[in-house]
Amino acid sequence: MPKGPRLLGVPRLALVSDVYSASGWSLPPARGPEVERLHLEIFGLSMTTRAASPDHFYWSPSHSTDSLPSFFSKTVWRQNQQLPPPLSGYKSVWFSGATPKHAFMVWLTARNRLPARDRLNYWGLNISPFCLLCNDEDESTGHLYFNCGYTIALWTSIFAPSHIT
Repeated sequence: MPKGPRLLGVPRLALVSDVYSASGWSLPPARGPEVERLHLEIFGLSMTTRAASPDHFYWSPSHSTDSLPSFFSKTVWRQNQQLPPPLSGYKSVWFSGATPKHAFMVWLTARNRLPARDRLNYWGLNISPFCLLCNDEDESTGHLYFNCGYTIALWTSIFAPSHIT
């Protein structure tokens, strides 16, 4: 499910008339740069209606008035969102024999979405940035998996019996 409508604070199946009236747009305040950019796009739109149904607004991604589709905030978000290219390795993580919780953790790690202390600080939590396990360096996903002394010892103990280095 796209995250745009949720970030924008608009119900997924909302109509334009739910968030726009003669007095203007009624959107929750922006909570990030992506939403601020979307607000700028939305507030810059000139709104028009058809005389036969003045209470219905129409939106067309091609700016054509020939076919006036229903409005869905999901469609607007996809139209205005600059999505990153698909992450390679999808099939090697999400395959039919994968253990779901392991695949999920690998996926979060690959997407740099683990709530390590560097991300928690970025989100505004006032906590020490140092690694909870070794207290030597700032905690990040890369540090936790590859640079932390505790983690290196753990990986070594796991792979020592199989002679993998």
